[in-house]
Amino acid sequence: MLLRRIDNIVRSMMQDSIGNLDEKNHTYLYERDMDINRLTYLAFRLIKAALNDASLAKTYEMTELELLHVYSLIDSLEKIADQVKRISRSVSKCDFNKQKKDDLKKVYSSLQKSFLDVMKAYHTSDLEIAFEVELNSRARIDMCNGVKYDCPHSSRIIEHMKALSAGIKNISRCVVGLKY
Repeated sequence: MLLRRIDNIVRSMMQDSIGNLDEKNHTYLYERDMDINRLTYLAFRLIKAALNDASLAKTYEMTELELLHVYSLIDSLEKIADQVKRISRSVSKCDFNKQKKDDLKKVYSSLQKSFLDVMKAYHTSDLEIAFEVELNSRARIDMCNGVKYDCPHSSRIIEHMKALSAGIKNISRCVVGLKY
């Protein structure tokens, strides 16, 4: 339940940040990131308690290995949320022309699609989608490196997008790890 809530908040953060690249107001992302941080901390405490108490783990209907994969998944979601917040903050410090904004939106939309795909793979236990997202990791990194911005913060934006891609890759590995 916490995992689904964190997932939904990250989805909304990504959607809102890509839709509001023209706006300088990114403070609402900080509030959502704080919510994710609180939920992550709560989830980590619950997982730790379940690992220490086998009867509690049985109430979650999860094995210890599954609990560890969920721990890793939640950790990756929290890191993705942090990167979304950082991308938005860095973009707000730049003044891009329309072409550069469109290029940024194209790359960011691709990352968002990969995120939605990997979370679909998790929720439906679809290994094929998870493998596809994993295999496209290098292409996502190359796409991030391929876009050039004329802003002092452009290297930060690119590094945050690459870290976002790495988080997506980690989630795909969690999905595969739950099955094998």
